[in-house]
Amino acid sequence: MKFTWERIEGKQLWFDVRFADHLPRYKLAQKYCEGKKVLDIACGTGYGSKELAEVASSVIGIDVDKASVELAQKMYQSKNLQFKLGNGQDIQVEDESMDVVVSFETIEHIVDYHQFMRELKRVLKPGGTLILSTPNYLGEVHKNIYHVSNFTTIHLIDVFKQYFSDFSVKYQGKHLFPFPGRGFWQVLLSWFWVKRDVKIRDEKPSFEHHVTIIIKKK
Repeated sequence: MKFTWERIEGKQLWFDVRFADHLPRYKLAQKYCEGKKVLDIACGTGYGSKELAEVASSVIGIDVDKASVELAQKMYQSKNLQFKLGNGQDIQVEDESMDVVVSFETIEHIVDYHQFMRELKRVLKPGGTLILSTPNYLGEVHKNIYHVSNFTTIHLIDVFKQYFSDFSVKYQGKHLFPFPGRGFWQVLLSWFWVKRDVKIRDEKPSFEHHVTIIIKKK
């Protein structure tokens, strides 16, 4: 499929650099998914859903992009893993049917993000776990044309509070190069000596973090 900075195939050359922060988030989510029914909403090309399926009883990956869903279905085949075409504002999943819902880098792509949050709450079982992340707008240095809603950490927490009362916040990573086109330099220099800081922290770091992660507790 065509490469963009928004969608990536797990086997593409610069995956481990430009998207080095993605897999740690899925590794974090794995800890909540063991033996659970899991929904990965906006699963992209499916590499993260595959990670969750290694521990979950079942995983449904849903994405709005047909090419991504078709690629996921081709690349990641497992009895406990399925991929469907759909969108976050009308999730074709039964009410209160999911133990865990994972939504990474999704809410910023949705204009009516309150409808999205209502859908996440609808499909989640009482006492279930929601793990959601979005870029921290204060850490962005140029406008992303695909992001129609932008969130600071405080804004995201304020929105989350309207739907869930018990949650924790984590912080991840930063860009090495604070200017447009930094992705190219991250890829190029990583072949020599540069590594990205993609550690997920419980405490807010002194630098302006790149991604905010919120976990709804049971």
